[in-house]
Amino acid sequence: MSPDTLPPQKYGPGVPEKLGENLTHIAREHSGDDETVEFSTKIVRGDVGYDEFPLSLREGMANANVRIACNYLRSALFGFERIRYIPANLIITMCGGHLSPILGIIENDNEGVGGNKIEDTNPLVAIFDTNHNYNGVYFVPARRLHEAVRSFDFSNRGPRALLLVEKNKTIFRALHTTL
Repeated sequence: MSPDTLPPQKYGPGVPEKLGENLTHIAREHSGDDETVEFSTKIVRGDVGYDEFPLSLREGMANANVRIACNYLRSALFGFERIRYIPANLIITMCGGHLSPILGIIENDNEGVGGNKIEDTNPLVAIFDTNHNYNGVYFVPARRLHEAVRSFDFSNRGPRALLLVEKNKTIFRALHTTL
């Protein structure tokens, strides 16, 4: 794969539908004469109930052919950064968001302190934050991540989303050679 395979980074709304289309386009454009890779995408909007949210994460993580990206509002996870420029930084903090890959999910063992059972399972989700200012990988309780994905995205005029991309198949074609 050549270094110019991925398009240059752009600032703008993190639209899951557009990312899915771009990945499919890149896969088709860079398939060789001997193979074709096909993808399908599933979008899980933040306005789904909490029970469906971790279920979608679990199902995606259980499939070796699925990769998950998450569009979330960081300030819903960690609070607001120190405001240096008002109101521009406040607006960016409220409206910003981006897509980061989900690396895994760690289930709650339902054991509380002293062996007491916890009724509410709230797994931890590993996120790789693609913004270099936020130290890469961190774990977030699934409920808090759901709230960050549920937050309103002004650029899309709706909730944010999970994007599950599945590699469906690779079709290999025999190369015909003449002697």
